[in-house]
Amino acid sequence: MYATGETIHEAFWQTFLRPDLGIVADDSKRRHFEAALRMREWMFMSMDWFVRLVDRRLHWAVIWSLFSVYLYTMAFALVVNLACGRLRWAPEYTTPVDPDQSDKVMVRTAGGLLAFVPATAKVDDRVVLVRGVTRPCVLRSCGNDWRFVGTAYVHGIMYGGAFDTKKCVPISLI
Repeated sequence: MYATGETIHEAFWQTFLRPDLGIVADDSKRRHFEAALRMREWMFMSMDWFVRLVDRRLHWAVIWSLFSVYLYTMAFALVVNLACGRLRWAPEYTTPVDPDQSDKVMVRTAGGLLAFVPATAKVDDRVVLVRGVTRPCVLRSCGNDWRFVGTAYVHGIMYGGAFDTKKCVPISLI
């Protein structure tokens, strides 16, 4: 379960969509997303089974032949799912809606929340809520001061739900 009470798949879906950018998902997009997750899980599980089955038991030529059959089977399953409409290409997810989104990566915060942060963010950076700013900010400690890294989307604390004026302290940005 995610911190908001949702399943981790639901939280991932919501974080992936970035509702702060106004992307609205209908039921068909959700079904495609869930089908893609099931397909990916099935591919990973079958690959794990294949590797455990043939590991150090068969000659490399047999392994290569079996692996080729496996790849063709996966490709066939992918094409069938695309043709049946259970999966589809999603160009709306590959092109950023917001130029600020193009250099973002999905991470898990120290508190266990899913977030989109700038690709330049590092492990010790802090995601903070700043009074008067519409999105959480990513700051990097520089001695007694802080450097602004960029803005973030953190699923579960957007829209002011986690902001507490009693925790506000003055900081110096450089």
